[in-house]
Amino acid sequence: MIIDASYFTGSIFIPQIGDGASSIANNDNKLQQAIDQYEAEILVKALGRKLTKEFLSNINPATKVLVNGADAKWSNLLNGHDYVKNGDDFYWRGLIDTTGILKESLMAYYIYYNYVREGQTVMTTMGAKKGNSQNTTDANATSKLVNAWRSLHKWYSGENYGCYNVSEYKGHIVEDYFGNDNSKDVSLYQFMTDNSEDYTGWSFTALDNKNEFGI
Repeated sequence: MIIDASYFTGSIFIPQIGDGASSIANNDNKLQQAIDQYEAEILVKALGRKLTKEFLSNINPATKVLVNGADAKWSNLLNGHDYVKNGDDFYWRGLIDTTGILKESLMAYYIYYNYVREGQTVMTTMGAKKGNSQNTTDANATSKLVNAWRSLHKWYSGENYGCYNVSEYKGHIVEDYFGNDNSKDVSLYQFMTDNSEDYTGWSFTALDNKNEFGI
């Protein structure tokens, strides 16, 4: 697919992955399973099944980069794009952002949320049980889950820090670029809307935002 374990650092750090992982407690396989499942899931929600299939056909699965000769629209979607709309300049950061020392990805936030949420319970013959380790204290993961989801939601559909920037006008969802700043950074939804002529067959599934109260 597109991302790997190297994207799970910083606020979405996952322990015991990569070269430094213990051979006894190693989460590489578990994380890879989550990547395989949830990366495809969020792409289908974001792009629709038809466009996701076309997009992934332009990604080399071995190198996780675009194949030689791929149309520029796929690089724009994956790696980010500056564009002009109605005389104004806008910036889409891409599905992955590797411009700094920290790798980030829209998909990584979605994967992290589901990975941690599912890891809070384990299935036993007696049903679902919460894991417990000797000499440790369980930490409430809710705040980390909410923060990851809000980062995803802002990147995905344009919500800034829990305050809605999206409104409806004449039956169409319109993003407020200037909700909390004037950077004109746009969400995936707004990028695809502004460049819909390049992405025939695009279909978008809205995601509800989340808070620590589960609403």
